[in-house]
Order: sequence, then structure tokens, then C-alpha cells
Amino acid sequence: MVTARHRGNDIEFANNTWIYSDTKEPVPNNYKDRPCGYCGKAFTKEGHDCCLGTLQGLMNACCGHGKTEEAYVQFWDESCIRGEDAKIIIEVLKRNRDKCTKHIKKTKARPLSKPKLAPKTDFPWTVSRTL
Repeated sequence: MVTARHRGNDIEFANNTWIYSDTKEPVPNNYKDRPCGYCGKAFTKEGHDCCLGTLQGLMNACCGHGKTEEAYVQFWDESCIRGEDAKIIIEVLKRNRDKCTKHIKKTKARPLSKPKLAPKTDFPWTVSRTL
């Protein structure tokens, strides 16, 4: 039997499809309703892992659902960082997001509009500005 994990839940491959090991329900039909097997929380309304929420500057991210070696962050230039380094980046982005949210609520300031994406470059930290 082939086994794996999906969002912290044990899954197995049976009858040409991935199913949850505990309920035998097909993963493709039920993953949006299934809470994280590690923290027990559901997706956010935007479809993100609840423990992460929306993280600015990232295309994709995963906390690893209890397995640090499975954590990753993927930037908009498609570069990817995994493991402990990814967990550090996630925590920094969450901390800064939470500080900004508290400041906006405290001062009743309007949040900034979403930034426009800079053109794709070889170096992910290049800032593009038109004068």
C-alpha cells in the first residue's frame, strides 16, 4: 500500500485514487471540507491554510502541517525555499502582517491598495520604479 500525507492527514492510494486513511473518502472530492490533520483548523475563506492566512509577497506557502521538512514558501518569481528557512520566513511575514493589522485598527487608517506586480526578473528582490 502506498501512503502519504495531505495537509497533515494520512492518505493512501487505493483503486487508482488517493483516499483518507481514516474515513476512506476520496481526497479530490473532500479536501476543501477536511480540516488540517495537525492543527484541526479549516481553510480560510480565501482558501489558505488557517494558520497562515494571506501572506504578502508569496505565491504559495505551506506550514508543513507538523513536519518542518515539508514547509515551503514560493515567491512570485517561482523560486522556492523549504524547511526551517521557510518556517522563519512565514513567521516574519505573519508577525509583520499582524503588526500592520493592529496599527490599522488602532489608528483607523485605511489599508494600502494591493501593490502592482513588478516585471519578472532573475533576482527576486529587485525593485522596479518608473520616474
